[in-house]
Amino acid sequence: PNLRLDLIRKILAILEHNPYAQVFKSLGVVPNLDEYRISLNTDIKLDQRRYNAPTTSQVAAIWVEGSDPQKTFDRSVIVYGKGERPLYIRAYYGCYDPLSYPLFFPRGEIGWNRLMPYIGAADDTNQDLVDDTGLVDTVIAGESRGDRIGKRIVLPRTFPGGDRDMQRRFLDAMAIVQRWGKPDYFVTMTCNPYWEEITIELLLGQLPQDRPDLVARVYRAKQRSMMDLLIKGKHFGEVAAYVHVTEFQKRGLPHEHILLIMKAKSKLRTPDDYDRVISAEIPDKNKYPVLHDLVVKHMLHGPCGALKKSCPCMIDGQCRFHYPRDFCDATLQGKDSYPIYRRRDDGVRVRIRGADLDNRWVVPYNPFLLMTYNCHINVEACSSIKA
Repeated sequence: PNLRLDLIRKILAILEHNPYAQVFKSLGVVPNLDEYRISLNTDIKLDQRRYNAPTTSQVAAIWVEGSDPQKTFDRSVIVYGKGERPLYIRAYYGCYDPLSYPLFFPRGEIGWNRLMPYIGAADDTNQDLVDDTGLVDTVIAGESRGDRIGKRIVLPRTFPGGDRDMQRRFLDAMAIVQRWGKPDYFVTMTCNPYWEEITIELLLGQLPQDRPDLVARVYRAKQRSMMDLLIKGKHFGEVAAYVHVTEFQKRGLPHEHILLIMKAKSKLRTPDDYDRVISAEIPDKNKYPVLHDLVVKHMLHGPCGALKKSCPCMIDGQCRFHYPRDFCDATLQGKDSYPIYRRRDDGVRVRIRGADLDNRWVVPYNPFLLMTYNCHINVEACSSIKA
């Protein structure tokens, strides 16, 4: 008497397209149905392909639960045809989910099983993990807080990454600049997906992008190490204040933007100060072979412009990062934003992606940080607040 007929009709309409439900209806022709009993043990080597969604009317399946107190409870599904011998499906078989949750699998789609060939299928697996986690969260929330279904939730400022949190952080950053002045260094660190700490943990056939959890954990450790070096280790000098934010690129690699405001005695004041901590040249391969290889691997922009007009950095025929830069024999104080770094025409060329690149294509870096962390670390000196 408490059942809603309209909901029952909707459920029946949905199940009209479910092959398991259709075959279930045919059980009326099975003789002596009451004599069937349940067994909770089965051979785990049963052929998985045998339990795909039924395509003929000779096979059906029933969801059952054990009631024998002498046996350890386990979930299974009994499958049988017109013959006498039943077969059993355990919770880790592909059709267990559609049989158990027909409204989640209205067309009898195969569910999870431990032998699924796409268990390590890169992006598909990552998407499946996100989908399943979201489904679990939704079901749990629906059971515990049904009163919130369909209601708008305003994220408080305590939620990291929310609008209110970002607004609060922006205001804090502006207050820091108002108190301590403009930043002196702008540092950008990008995760290297081929760090040894990442590659050594990959399974056979996996790529770094298949393990965003591993990439994020290793990057976090590296990022914290570099922050300690910059702040506590005083790599550039004594820091008065700093601001940093972690972002994730669309290809999944995390990167860090760091602004450092130095104390008066540690500020950059002359071109020689800039050259002492920042380089924008390809090192001599004979004198600095390791540093040379790292600069070529991580710190060369492009090729773009006339060398490759299809490069993603190209906007209206121009590189939005203004590469290639001009040669310059000595570092100059820039009129706005950043200094003009020393980029001598010393004849050094390297072959990158089919193009010969020179010092004009070097992204400014700090040699010690680059050799320490083996990843893209762009270090810029801020000449003005516009930087």
